[in-house]
Amino acid sequence: MVTLLNSRFYDSNLLYLGFNQDHGCFACGTGCGYRIYHTDPLDEKERYDFSNGIGHVAMLYKYNYLGLVGGGLNPQFPTNEVVIWDDLERDVVIRISDLPSRVCGVRLRRDRIVVILEQMIKVYPFSVELELLVEFETAPNSNGLCCLMGHADRALMAFPAKQPGVVRTVDLADPTISIEIAAHESPLACMAFNNDGTLLATASEKGTLIRIFDSQNGLKLHEFRRGTNPAVIYSISFNVDSTLLCVGSGHGTVHVFSLSGSSITYPKKSEKNFLKKYMSAKHSFVRIQVPTVTKYNQVPFICAFGAEPQSLIVICGDASYYKFIFEKTGDFSRQRFSMHFALRYFHSSPMLNAEPLKKKKRIDPAIIRGRLERKKKKIEKSIRLLLKQSKKLKPIEELTVENKVKDNIQHYIRPKSEVSDEELQQRTVFLKEWAKYQTKQYNAHHNQIRVMMKSQLKALEELKLESETLYRSALEVNPDLIPCVFDGPVSTPPIPGYETPDGDYKETTLLLENHLIERLMCKSSEYYE
Repeated sequence: MVTLLNSRFYDSNLLYLGFNQDHGCFACGTGCGYRIYHTDPLDEKERYDFSNGIGHVAMLYKYNYLGLVGGGLNPQFPTNEVVIWDDLERDVVIRISDLPSRVCGVRLRRDRIVVILEQMIKVYPFSVELELLVEFETAPNSNGLCCLMGHADRALMAFPAKQPGVVRTVDLADPTISIEIAAHESPLACMAFNNDGTLLATASEKGTLIRIFDSQNGLKLHEFRRGTNPAVIYSISFNVDSTLLCVGSGHGTVHVFSLSGSSITYPKKSEKNFLKKYMSAKHSFVRIQVPTVTKYNQVPFICAFGAEPQSLIVICGDASYYKFIFEKTGDFSRQRFSMHFALRYFHSSPMLNAEPLKKKKRIDPAIIRGRLERKKKKIEKSIRLLLKQSKKLKPIEELTVENKVKDNIQHYIRPKSEVSDEELQQRTVFLKEWAKYQTKQYNAHHNQIRVMMKSQLKALEELKLESETLYRSALEVNPDLIPCVFDGPVSTPPIPGYETPDGDYKETTLLLENHLIERLMCKSSEYYE
């Protein structure tokens, strides 16, 4: 779940991105309504347009009930109000209003509605007759952190406790049963349950460590290290059988960790230093770089595992959708990827692939010093050549002007032309008439465009009143008109097991300078003449 508070991204009508409970669908809150998409393959399922913005869309699996909260510069609903919306009837069925603060998030179960406020969580029954069942105090929680199990047999909920870095898990069937887990030293940034609710993954605002706990007793089972530099954690997600975990960070990287194998091993007291802690935590076996996201261009995104084995879906706040295929063995697989439908808010990228992280090859320090010395000598040689050229005097022929040019200097001066006042006045009249004619043509052209656009919008509105299906079909692009199928990407696949050579290389790429471009253009013009 990612809330885009300031809408400063490309095609930035997006205000919210979030998956449903099984990651099969994801919802988008926009400045004029909401959209529901199928995750893999990407396909728009539902949409509804309001006059103002929706800042939060909570889904209940693939049912027709949605939890909506107003958002953006012009919210559709008050920001301290939660609306349960029936997508089939297109109407409000439940309204929770007059809450004490801004609503930061909503979670839905078949029997419960969980409302996350800035420092409080309120639980209501999923029925028309509203009554507050229980409420919990939390640490400052402006991001709306809360995990809720959707299964009927387990009503487990996890949320930040009052103390920073502490997670509290509660069974909503019996709220008196709860445990607190000291997950991190700094405040929490992200958390997620697995499918059956037995595991809880957490990350702090520092974002260097991801820890996995047993949700029943709070025992730490795994500890993963994303890196040593702090980063914002946007998304955490388990796969279906809880053997893999993906983590998306603000540096634009998605790390995939394996949960198979032994659990965490605690170092001895004499070994508790930074190096031992660094080596004891497990690292990711796959690291994926999202093309449009870097640590200097931090676009929020959500990530989850796709429908295909070892596939990963990344959806960014700049309205881009990526699908990655990774292999544990490091082999690549290229797949055909084509799009035959139009999306208003999402554009899809080509199929990308990831490879496991390889251990960096250690290089002898003497080789590195030799490289630096060679580069230094090369630069010094270039400087000496420049200094040597600057000391040379220019030839006299380049400094003096030929005598024959001086003698016939008057021949090269263009005589001044005189224009009478009548001619100037006549030219002015012609220019005014031409300007009036151009203005008239411009206005007529734009009026014609406005009439066509107005007629088209009127026809679409009448078509929408007549049939919603025909209206959606009219907005879609007909693939038969302009068929476009990509067999790609068009690039040479990497050589398996290729070891990069050790040493310097010489750049042989042809650079087209201005004088070369002019020479090529002259040759091409002579050829066509």
